[in-house]
Amino acid sequence: MPSTTSPLLPPLLLATDGSTSAGTAQRLLLPVIQLFSQLPPEADRQTWLDILTVQPWPAGMRPRLPALSRKPTAETRTPEAEPELTSPLPLPEVENGHRADLNPNDLFAQIKAEMPLDRKIAYQSREGRPATEILNHARTIQAGLIAVGHRGVGGSRELLLGSVSSAIARYATCHVLVARGLPEAPTLQPKWHHVLLAVNGSQSTKQAIALTRQLIPAGIQRVTILCAQTPLNPHYLFGPFATPTPNWQLTQSLQQAQKEQSEQIIQKAQEKLAGANVAITSLIQTGEPGPIICQIAQQQQADVIILGSDRHPAFRNIRLTATGDYVLHHAPCPILLCRTARLETETNLGSEAEISREEA
Repeated sequence: MPSTTSPLLPPLLLATDGSTSAGTAQRLLLPVIQLFSQLPPEADRQTWLDILTVQPWPAGMRPRLPALSRKPTAETRTPEAEPELTSPLPLPEVENGHRADLNPNDLFAQIKAEMPLDRKIAYQSREGRPATEILNHARTIQAGLIAVGHRGVGGSRELLLGSVSSAIARYATCHVLVARGLPEAPTLQPKWHHVLLAVNGSQSTKQAIALTRQLIPAGIQRVTILCAQTPLNPHYLFGPFATPTPNWQLTQSLQQAQKEQSEQIIQKAQEKLAGANVAITSLIQTGEPGPIICQIAQQQQADVIILGSDRHPAFRNIRLTATGDYVLHHAPCPILLCRTARLETETNLGSEAEISREEA
């Protein structure tokens, strides 16, 4: 299926549960929504940011039929209808995946206090399976990006990233920002100063490069371009190159070709970012891409990792490569997974049964 790169456009979707991790995702979006002030005047009437909170049902109260699992209960809230700011919410442990004390009005009031008053922001509250509701809402509003924390207020249950964040990263067709690597101080402002851009020869890498350039006004000052080469193993050469024993000359030729290909990929990325007022460095590393990306991000103290992660929908609609999955679980900082824009409308984001297994 053909695909192409496209700019990041509103609305953005922030899925929040009041956790520290979700707060980090929220603060990362603040400089991003400022970019939309440069859009044409007709776009000023559009909502820039949708803030969604989902109240999951307790385990014993969830409907047995998947068709009954969606129960939207929210209405779009206007700034005039917002309640006054209340005291900070306590963050107790979740019992059976449900926070009975979470008042969406109080949560929205806290968020509104941190948001610019002149921005187009809508607030939504729903009940149901969090990942399902978030994905359905993103499809309804045609979100350009979903931002979510890597773990919620439930502590150890979300620490394994086997639930909401993981399901969204796998099934969302738009870009996904996952706030990992929480700062030492919860109120510390996360930033976009140093971006680690992981590149390869895929189409989604072109989207990652284009999105990086668009986000430069959000505060990017330095970009490290990383190309991780998968190590060659001469014992697994097939076809006309098969040999009973490792061939040193053949291995050297393939390694040289691989290096030249990586250099070309990096050069194209540098050309796309040329002219921007940022410092650009490049690295070529040999090893498994996932661990290499996480290791370099730790060494370089990157603020955000940007990488393309897109798979053909024939694979059960899963849009997360092995590299993206590893980085999602082990990155020391927030991750922005970039998806290409499909030229054909995709109506199936994965069955509710598949998403429900992610949340189990």
